[in-house]
Parts: sequence; structure tokens; C-alpha cells
Amino acid sequence: MTFWQTVDHRLRLLFWLMCAGTIVLALLPSSNSPGLFALADKAAHAVAFLVLTAIGLRAYPRHTMILLLLLVGLGGAIEVAQGYTSTRSQEWEDFIADLIGIALALVARRFIALKA
Repeated sequence: MTFWQTVDHRLRLLFWLMCAGTIVLALLPSSNSPGLFALADKAAHAVAFLVLTAIGLRAYPRHTMILLLLLVGLGGAIEVAQGYTSTRSQEWEDFIADLIGIALALVARRFIALKA
């Protein structure tokens, strides 16, 4: 079994807790404080979805396509939901950053699999 094929139910719990935490953090009122650099918000989106995808791929190694569709849907749903809050804004650039994070996790998985 490779690194990506081992399943631990604690990883599944962690994945779902992280999904819930991502939703909560995305909908909490924004501080509107300037980031460390111009695209800090986009980098945070990409890193969050990179980590979610990496853990999800490890937790559900046989359900890659379903997982990817779920995460793409989650990213889109968060942006739509932010449009209905008074303190957040709907930015499709954030959704693109989510997709970049997902893609980076897939590239990393492929790279690790080639090295194994």
C-alpha cells in the first residue's frame, strides 16, 4: 500500500472538521485588516484548499473524483454564501484560488507517487 492508499478514520474526522471550520471562518465577519502582502487573502484560500484536498485524498483514497467535486462545490458555495453576508463579499478570484489549491494538492500527490 502506498502513502496515499492507507485509510485512517481519524483522518476522515479531521477532514470533515476542517471542512466545517473552513465554512465557519469563511462566513465570520471579516477584519478587513491589510494582509502581509497584496494577495495574502488569495494565498490563504489556496493553502486552505490545498490542505483540505491533501487530507481528503488521504482519508478517501478510493473516492478521488467525488472528493474533488465536493471541494470544488464547497469553494463555490462559500463564495455564494459570502454574497449574502453583510461583512463579506463574493469574489470569484477567491474561488479561482481555491481551485489552484486543489490543483496543487493533486500535483503534489502525483509527484509523491512518482517518487515512491
